[in-house]
Amino acid sequence: MRQVVAYRKQLLSSNIGLQFVSGLTIGILLGFFVKFCYENDFSANSAQIFTIEEVDIATINTKKTYYHWDLYREIIKYSSNHERHQNLYWTVISDEKTFIIMANLRRFLISYDPEEPLVIARIFNKRNLISYMFPWVNYKRITLQSGVIFSRTALDYLISEACLGFLSSYATEKALLQCSSHTNVHVVDPIDQDGKHLLTTNAFKEMRKKLEYSAKMKDELQCYSNQAVSFGNINYQTHRLLDFTINRINVFGR
Repeated sequence: MRQVVAYRKQLLSSNIGLQFVSGLTIGILLGFFVKFCYENDFSANSAQIFTIEEVDIATINTKKTYYHWDLYREIIKYSSNHERHQNLYWTVISDEKTFIIMANLRRFLISYDPEEPLVIARIFNKRNLISYMFPWVNYKRITLQSGVIFSRTALDYLISEACLGFLSSYATEKALLQCSSHTNVHVVDPIDQDGKHLLTTNAFKEMRKKLEYSAKMKDELQCYSNQAVSFGNINYQTHRLLDFTINRINVFGR
């Protein structure tokens, strides 16, 4: 299994206000996850620590982010090319604000065949005032912040020429869904037996609001799934807190 982390640094430039440098980080996930840390180390959920020199990194000088489909497609192509040289079945593409719970991810992927063209992602409806005037238009989008999981077959399908042309001007959240449709790649938005999503975005901000609301209304708090695979849009401090809570705190007696 491999995680591809698309991260972005903000650099001051004499020519323009901000220059964005997007990069890809490849890490083989064997009992740990690899994330980008500000100390230029890659921390793992084990005793192993990887420095930047030890991890395969491709850096792209561009102002674009992975919300631009043409750049995201290059990330997919890069991942597909690497997959051919390694015996890997699944790839996770995310940014530095995504936290992956590896134990839950492994358990979840057991029921899927990596030879099937499959994309696992959080899907949402992007509605606005105009959408109510044209209700027949498809307003479904893929949330990138919670990470997107690709089977190795899906990676090969999605670099098809069918995903160029008019899709190039679309945002990734829309283009990825349409590209999957054009190339017969099945998109799954997984939920647990209680109907809770396994890939979540803004989870901790929403949880804080629910805690405050539940305290005022004295209602039972509806928490997130115990089988959750990812939490998106979280800061570095929350990353460290989650890592400590999930991987370092042991239940007494076990």
